[in-house]
Amino acid sequence: RDQFSGEVNGGTRLRLETALVFADGAWGIGQAVQDSFVLVAPHPALRNYDIEINPLGEGAQAYADWLGNGVLTNLTAYRVSQVRVDAPDLPLGFDLVPASYNVLPGYKSGTLIRVGSDATVIVRGRLLDPDQQPIALKTIEIVDRDNPDQKITFLTNRAGKFASEGFKPGNYEGRVTGNNSLGFNFSIPPQQTGLYDLGEIILKVISP
Repeated sequence: RDQFSGEVNGGTRLRLETALVFADGAWGIGQAVQDSFVLVAPHPALRNYDIEINPLGEGAQAYADWLGNGVLTNLTAYRVSQVRVDAPDLPLGFDLVPASYNVLPGYKSGTLIRVGSDATVIVRGRLLDPDQQPIALKTIEIVDRDNPDQKITFLTNRAGKFASEGFKPGNYEGRVTGNNSLGFNFSIPPQQTGLYDLGEIILKVISP
C-alpha cells in the first residue's frame, strides 16, 4: 500500500528460462544450463514411446518422446553423475539396455547418450539334432547374415528350448558352439516386432 496515495500497488513477475542445446549432431530443448548437460537421444524405433530420464517414482527429471530428445541440465563438471533411463510402456521385444550410464562431464560441456536400437524382436524355439534329440544345455551363436559382425549368443535348456532378445527382421545363421558342423538358418519377416516363435528346428550338417 502506498502510504501517500492510499492506493494498493501489486504485480507478478514470471520468469521462464529454456535452453536449446547441441551435442554430437543432436539437439534438444530443456531448462537453462548452469554448468554441464546430458542429451538423451532415442533410436528412431523408439520415438513413439515416452522415455523417462532419471525416474523419480512419479515423474522424472526429463523426458525423451515424439516431441524430441531429453535434456538434463543439472550436471556438475568433473563429477561422476548417473543417468538412468526407463520406458515402462515399451512393447515386448524393444529394449533400452543398458539402462544406466555414468558420465563425467567437463566444464560447460554436453554429453550425448543414444539409447535403444532397431532390435525389436524376441525369438524363441526348440532345437533338435538330426536324430531329433534335444540340443540340451548348449551355447548357440547366431550371426546376422546381412551383417556378420553382429552376433547373439544364448543357452538352451534341458529340453533344447530357448528365448533370446536383440533381434530385428533379417536373415540369420545359428551354430552350436563347440560343434560348428551343426547349424540352422532362419529369417524374421519385415515389420515383425515382439515375440517370434520359430517352433521346432532340426539342425543340419552345415559346411564350415
